[in-house]
Amino acid sequence: MAFSCTRLQQDSGGDARSPRPRRPDHDIDALLAAVTMRTKIVFLANPNNPTGTYISAEDVARLHAGLPPSVLLIIDAAYAEFVSRNDYEPGAALVDAAFAKGAANVVMLRTFSKIYALGGMRLGWAYCPPSVADVLNRVRAPFNVNAAAQAAGIAALAMSPPSIAAREHNDIWLPWFSRELAALGLTVNSSVGNFVLVRFPAAPAHDANAACAYLQARGILTRKMGAYHLPEWLRTRSGPRTRCGTVVATLRDSSHHDGPAFERVALIGIGLIGSSLARVLRRDRLAGEIVACARNQATRDTALALGLADRATKMPPRRCAAPISWSSPRRSRPMPRSARGSHRHCGRAPSSPMSVRSSRRSSAISSRACLRTSTSSRPPGRRTEHSGPESGFTELFRDRWCILTPLPDTDPAALSDADGAVGAGRDARRHHGPRAS
Repeated sequence: MAFSCTRLQQDSGGDARSPRPRRPDHDIDALLAAVTMRTKIVFLANPNNPTGTYISAEDVARLHAGLPPSVLLIIDAAYAEFVSRNDYEPGAALVDAAFAKGAANVVMLRTFSKIYALGGMRLGWAYCPPSVADVLNRVRAPFNVNAAAQAAGIAALAMSPPSIAAREHNDIWLPWFSRELAALGLTVNSSVGNFVLVRFPAAPAHDANAACAYLQARGILTRKMGAYHLPEWLRTRSGPRTRCGTVVATLRDSSHHDGPAFERVALIGIGLIGSSLARVLRRDRLAGEIVACARNQATRDTALALGLADRATKMPPRRCAAPISWSSPRRSRPMPRSARGSHRHCGRAPSSPMSVRSSRRSSAISSRACLRTSTSSRPPGRRTEHSGPESGFTELFRDRWCILTPLPDTDPAALSDADGAVGAGRDARRHHGPRAS
């Protein structure tokens, strides 16, 4: 099934069934076995998204022959232009063949969103029997295709060479992309589209979730496949050669990463400093879990929505086998009572840009950490700088200090692993740490 929203559309219309995939490719027998007396429509993505596999024209005809005449077969051929296999046919021939035999139960869907790169226009078309087109015309919304989309579609059809160039580019770089990913020890599903489905190991430090987070922290977006019952796989497009090379190089770096330096990091405050630190921890995979502690529910929700934290709580965790960062200027926000009291029982001490011994040294560190140019010993006042989870950025700590307060039983080697990305305080009383790179 091409997209998870197809399932939602089925659900809105009554009974919906889809075979749970046993492998990342098409299974005609499983599709036919899922058909019941209540089945009205069978959706077939060919080529399939997200697997990139396809069904030959012969097998599609076998699927159609196995369906009752009352069942409508809808073939979603969104990626048809990328396929250069001799045994592939998008579906138009089957529509004609079925109609010639008196069976008006095959529809082919096409789109301008893929090879023509007009996804934002939401423009597509169907090739179907007149009786089906009549129903679609009666149920569609008025002016469902706007004038701009129509003009863009006409222009795209007049520019056939660019679409040919796009396929030729994909024919070169998709195989290269697949080979390079396979050379990293990953399983790559054979694809005829402009994307690949990649299987990652089961080890938590190198599984699909870890790889997705690692890539996302470096500006590379992939798609998790849990909704398709393929949680160990990621879908990523090939695209320009620079992107292919960047993805491969980034995953190669990721494969040498032995896992997070800290099992868990709790951020008390998720404003400018806290959210920036969260982004650094995400980017360099320094924390197995990030806990955002904020009193405001909206702030906690935003931190989760932005992917800055794995969970968010109002109070700091009672037990946290990892450093704690107090990431708000102390004079601009009072320390929560829970943080003042509980750290004495489990060995953690909140820190802030103002919590070092010397006020003069404190001024130097806080001015860098908070991006202040003033040398005044007074910390920034409340609402004098951008704050909130949206305000953070990883470059905040470049050539500046970041203070982490480790627990007494924190592994010193883990702190050493964190050097070069963020400064880690070695002494909870003094918070002396190296400068971040």
